[in-house]
Amino acid sequence: MWDYDSVWKKACVFMQRALGEEDRDGEVFPLWASFALEMLCRASLAKVHPTLLADAKEGTDNILHACGFPTKQPKSIQMKLVVERCQKVCPGFTDRESKLCSSMAERRNEDLHSGATPFASIKHTDWLGDFYRVCSILIEHQNQPLEQFLGKDEAEAAKEMMVAIAADRRAEAHRLVEEARTAFQEMSIELRLEAIRTGESLRKNDWKSWGKHQDIACPACEGPARLHGKLVWKSKPKDDDGSLAQDEIYLPTELKCYSCPLSITGHEFLHGIGLGAQFKRTAYLDPVEHFSIDPGEYGWLDEDALEEKKRDWEHEQRHRYDEPD
Repeated sequence: MWDYDSVWKKACVFMQRALGEEDRDGEVFPLWASFALEMLCRASLAKVHPTLLADAKEGTDNILHACGFPTKQPKSIQMKLVVERCQKVCPGFTDRESKLCSSMAERRNEDLHSGATPFASIKHTDWLGDFYRVCSILIEHQNQPLEQFLGKDEAEAAKEMMVAIAADRRAEAHRLVEEARTAFQEMSIELRLEAIRTGESLRKNDWKSWGKHQDIACPACEGPARLHGKLVWKSKPKDDDGSLAQDEIYLPTELKCYSCPLSITGHEFLHGIGLGAQFKRTAYLDPVEHFSIDPGEYGWLDEDALEEKKRDWEHEQRHRYDEPD
């Protein structure tokens, strides 16, 4: 019941259920993450010895159970005591980490035991980076790879988010924004309006950066800008009104404005100006390419007709991704 392997595996299962949620700002993602965090804390204690999870208030039966002598209805300690014990046995687990774990547990309990929706009021930018940082401390104590808990792509994104928190590039990032804003404001109103109109056209026709992006208003000039990202997670392909679609989640790594000089590279800088939130896109796949179908085998199209069909499909997908400014 409290052996390390079973508790660790359960923490991983809960985390994968969280990461399977497409809406990172929805209520389900942090709820499953809170379950995973509690099990990860409990696994950290079980790694030392399962008896650290046994409630000793009511005699010795629970301790005996933890030592391999089964008893009826064994009872484990509450999360409050789990966190307190993690501070004693996990290097690097301090009051700061304890507060995040307690906060997640309190929201989880409120969600489960009342009509309130405590996770609805938080964005993943408010907690996800710090959540990964705490998980990393606990996982390091357990001598486990972060990739096993999060998966390869999510683990790489988590490491970048933790670097962003540690680097704290807010001052430098805001300086870049202010410099671009000043340069833009020094232009006449006519030139500024013309720059924004030109920028809208440039962004719309910038197909080289198309796909792995999110269009936003520039934080310096409020003109058309684009966030580029690195793929973190993707869903299984699914039918979307006759098209083959796949939801994808990206970690922002670069910002480019088409109207002013602002250009920022590095997730830590984007995090510093509040643009570090992961974003979702829906990719529409070519069934022929995705399933490695050779139309020639079925006599569907000759080679020239197939190339023309492919160009038409790519053109359709580019316009499908057009987004309003």
